[in-house]
Amino acid sequence: MAGYGRGLGLVNIRYASLTDPGRRRSENQDSVLACQNGDVHLFAVADGVGGLQDGAHASRTAVTILREAFDSLPATGRMRHVAKAIEAANTAIGESRNHGSKPVSGSTIVVMLLEPEGASFAHVGDSRAYRVSASGVASLTEDHSLVAEQVRAGIITREQARTSRNRNVVTRSLGVADDVDIDTTRVLPALPGDAFVLCSDGLTDVVTDDEIGQIVRSHAVEEEAVAALVQLANDRGGPDNISVVLARVGIDDDA
Repeated sequence: MAGYGRGLGLVNIRYASLTDPGRRRSENQDSVLACQNGDVHLFAVADGVGGLQDGAHASRTAVTILREAFDSLPATGRMRHVAKAIEAANTAIGESRNHGSKPVSGSTIVVMLLEPEGASFAHVGDSRAYRVSASGVASLTEDHSLVAEQVRAGIITREQARTSRNRNVVTRSLGVADDVDIDTTRVLPALPGDAFVLCSDGLTDVVTDDEIGQIVRSHAVEEEAVAALVQLANDRGGPDNISVVLARVGIDDDA
């Protein structure tokens, strides 16, 4: 699935999204969201947790509840509103499991709220957010995963984490417990020329941070950039579902 949009106002927000099953999975358990209301945008990537039954249901539930919450976004405290929607998604996914209709399901989530004041983020799991700017690419989230904890503790290196057999073991996800711990960021400046990337681990398991930055900077058209990122992941085996949302900040006369 692909999507494209252009926000209007004093600053243009151009965005595109793409989700792909990859080369080794018969089902795509990822879901993406890209929507706008005036000068406010909401973007998300949800990844049905690998190895669990019906992760697709879980990821779809998460983005559906976020989309509904966006329709009633308040004038202030918007990120608090988004965080409450993530909590509601956790509850809804968990209730499906407890009632037996979806016996085991879970999902990661990474969300960006882009407002005139800047960008803020919320995430659970190992789906990531990046900022790509003239100074390079910077990760804006920390994975909630076993290997990420091992890297932070100095047990393994980042290079070892990329090939570890435990690299897809998440330590937080939606729907697996009654309560969920959501990481949120303060509002970050969103300057003309900045690009923000949300993605599932189907991309980051096989494409490096520097490669993400290089591809985003080398493709002025957002649809082409997300397609190139997905293609590179597939060229490297496409071992998992791949989802990317790209939002770029421009100015009114930016073509």
